[in-house]
Amino acid sequence: MLSNVIFASRTSKRMSKDALLNQIHFENDIPHVPFGLALAISPTNEFDGEFLKRAIPAEFSPISRESLQTLAFEIGKKDLKFHKESSGRPFALDATGTRYGVSISHTKSMYACCLSESRNIGLDVEHCNRVVTPRLRNRIMHPLEMEKLKISVIRLWTIKEAVLKLNGTGLRVNMSDIHTKRVTDSLFEARLKDHLIKVVSIKKMDHWFSIAFN
Repeated sequence: MLSNVIFASRTSKRMSKDALLNQIHFENDIPHVPFGLALAISPTNEFDGEFLKRAIPAEFSPISRESLQTLAFEIGKKDLKFHKESSGRPFALDATGTRYGVSISHTKSMYACCLSESRNIGLDVEHCNRVVTPRLRNRIMHPLEMEKLKISVIRLWTIKEAVLKLNGTGLRVNMSDIHTKRVTDSLFEARLKDHLIKVVSIKKMDHWFSIAFN
């Protein structure tokens, strides 16, 4: 069974895998996730940021590969191979062909990736203080959310982006097509056409982390 959360803090982008593993600590505080899930978080302000400048539609960046391999190591799956679908959605396969869900997100200040042992997942992260213009707010909100959904727009952005990553479409689908309802402080339900998707949205290290699953 996967650990619920794995936080990894790096001090150098050239840090060895063993040194990275020595800095991992565990928490069990992601509510409402009914399956094994591992999440790695790394602040990126200590890096030169070169990996953020790269377009990686077909290949995983070095930090992605290292972080995902670390998660695989932690769950005893040294044989996981990481791939991407034609849409760009990542996934992993073990030696038996069993599929694992994978999702990756980063900002200028945070890098995160997660690995699921049983389902596809979508992950998005944004800094809580990121400025959102009124124009962007109006572009992403569903008409029924305008008055009823009282959360920050940037948090709503991460919820909807996580849904689109789970769906494998990215921003090819308009965020305003997603109707989001709040269930608890940290659990949301998002409807995209005929699909009902659950999203856990939590605040860590001044960032919103949203994980979508169905």
